[in-house]
Amino acid sequence: MPVTKYCRNGRIDSYLQDTQMSITIIEERPDSADALELLSELDAALWLYPYPPESRHAFSVDKLLREGVAFFVARLQGAPVACGGVKIFGAEYGEVKRMYVRPAYRGRGLGKAILNHLAEYAEAQNVSLLRLETGIYQTDAIALYERWGFARRPPFGEYREDPLSVYFEKRLSSSNSGTFVIREATPADSDAINRLCVEAFEEFRPIVGESNWEHLRETLEHASELMSEGELIVAEDSTGLLGVVLYVRDGRTNDSNLAANCALLRTLAVSPRSRGRSIGRRLTQECIDRARKDGADAIALTCGSMMTVALPMYERMGFIKESDLGERLGVKHARHVLRLRS
Repeated sequence: MPVTKYCRNGRIDSYLQDTQMSITIIEERPDSADALELLSELDAALWLYPYPPESRHAFSVDKLLREGVAFFVARLQGAPVACGGVKIFGAEYGEVKRMYVRPAYRGRGLGKAILNHLAEYAEAQNVSLLRLETGIYQTDAIALYERWGFARRPPFGEYREDPLSVYFEKRLSSSNSGTFVIREATPADSDAINRLCVEAFEEFRPIVGESNWEHLRETLEHASELMSEGELIVAEDSTGLLGVVLYVRDGRTNDSNLAANCALLRTLAVSPRSRGRSIGRRLTQECIDRARKDGADAIALTCGSMMTVALPMYERMGFIKESDLGERLGVKHARHVLRLRS
């Protein structure tokens, strides 16, 4: 029986077990067709319970959009089966919103997978605490939250005491990892960027071989020159640079084989001493956010088979293998694309 694994900070957090099935969890607008279908089912289910209007706190689709809730849809073999969102309240906490798993797919780990994904997203925003409100009649949801590690707490935010509501919170495991900022690189960062890229890719030296490594290292020692090709973005904390990535608005300026209106992500590198802090995911998400803001239809990247940490992360974020690109430096590479518009 195949097992799809979800990892956060290098640890296996949950398993989704189902014959011949795999899951993807992708950020989408809550007014997309699949999201609307799931949210409509959730609303219909909730109306079956005797909550008065003052005890109904679910966000409408319009409010999800207006409040900037990050919303995700889970699919099994392409079919939408679950959803969930998180609203970030600065650095204080994230609130889980609109969790739902279709009844036919319950008991397969989908709820836990959504929670893991929301936690990973919150950590990437430097948030170390999740909170939520749910109704007392949602016994299956309450059991899931408690199994996942949520503890009951008093009302928070704008919520007030309500005998029909239950309030939860959970401190995330990487809360001691420290905060970092995402910003544009400047020429003053050049030396640090070049060193970081060499350090980050040196783990592949035994895989590509000495001859190929010398060629790759020479390229990486000039990685800062990528500023002339697009937007070079860095992650930084009080100790210095932690990671770097290149975002290119028009990917065809780098790769003529890309479709029109496709952005490009290149040269994602995270310092070995800073791994396990969701830095790679946060830099990738920054590129996705910029592509959406720029109105791109998709964003593409190239990934080598030796990138056994980065590739699962890309897949969890919704990137799908589009084509094989043959060998580079003696390693198979492929193009992966995340569609931003249907």
